[in-house]
Amino acid sequence: MHLPPDELALFFKIMFNMLWGINEKRKIVPRYPKPESPKNSGTSFHDAVTLTQAMWEDPSTIDEYLAESDDPDLTEEKRTIIGEWRRHHLKGQFWVSRHLAKYSVLMTAGEPSKLYGVVGLTESLEEMSPIPTPFLTETVLLPFCGKIVYDGILNFHNIRVGPGIRASINRVYSEAKAQDGIIVRLIGEETEAPQKKPTKAPAKPRKSAKSLKPLNEKQAPPKHLKVPESMARRYGEIAELISEFCAANLDKETEGVCLKALAKLCRKRPSPLERGKAPTWACGLIHAIATINFLFDQKAAPHIDAPQLAQWFGLAKSTSSSKGAEIRAILDLSCLSHEFQRKDRQIDIFSTPLLLL
Repeated sequence: MHLPPDELALFFKIMFNMLWGINEKRKIVPRYPKPESPKNSGTSFHDAVTLTQAMWEDPSTIDEYLAESDDPDLTEEKRTIIGEWRRHHLKGQFWVSRHLAKYSVLMTAGEPSKLYGVVGLTESLEEMSPIPTPFLTETVLLPFCGKIVYDGILNFHNIRVGPGIRASINRVYSEAKAQDGIIVRLIGEETEAPQKKPTKAPAKPRKSAKSLKPLNEKQAPPKHLKVPESMARRYGEIAELISEFCAANLDKETEGVCLKALAKLCRKRPSPLERGKAPTWACGLIHAIATINFLFDQKAAPHIDAPQLAQWFGLAKSTSSSKGAEIRAILDLSCLSHEFQRKDRQIDIFSTPLLLL
């Protein structure tokens, strides 16, 4: 679904005029002519993107525009809409998870997980999406005419979503929908009333843990890692994500060290893995092991980039590094932790010559 013509014209009229007014004050781009009409703005796409990004980096520019603009076209209705954008906009990374009849569902990439029903502008998000769902995007959500739209810019992240990450995203989506529903209005975070389901026969008793589908060969923890039975399923969920990343970007040895650290976290009482998302823990574990093995050094072989690691799991770089630091603290990891080092990174402090002064 996308905006009808009258609402679309109003949206672009407000947005382009506001960007022009902000640029008149801040001089962010050299030349940004005032648009004559929504369809003929006379501006380049690059300049519009630059101005939009600068506006959301410093939303006080919107306050200045509302306080100082003497444009007679800035009616009270438009001031109200801009004020709502200023107070209720939502900037961040989102998983585009579903395309439904009324809107596309965007799920926050960070915690807590929330679902937003977002309407397209000139076309639906499904029509303009370059890749199948789920995929990661960065944008700004805005309230408009009783709906949720975006600011006109969708930054797509070219991240391969493997079956493990896809399954984890779908699980988080289902949990968020069951808990909070899909938010269809940013003001007050109004959710759509759930549809009534037809009456069914009484549900069968929930299966016990022992009757659940057994883990497959890739997910089952090796016996030598001594993972408690109660944590076996959680281990398998996170281990599959770690293995996917290491197979594509690192090697088997690093994967083995990461899984050894994962098993140790499973043995903690209580285990910190009982809370939080599997992709966040998988990313944090790889970050922690990469740090103490100096794998972020470009001269290392193998090596990875911190932004690449975070983007793979759909996380911000700060989230990846903070989770890695948390894990290093829990397991007391350092560059001298031989148990969690690659063989080529281990240092024998007893055989290393010392210079005594």
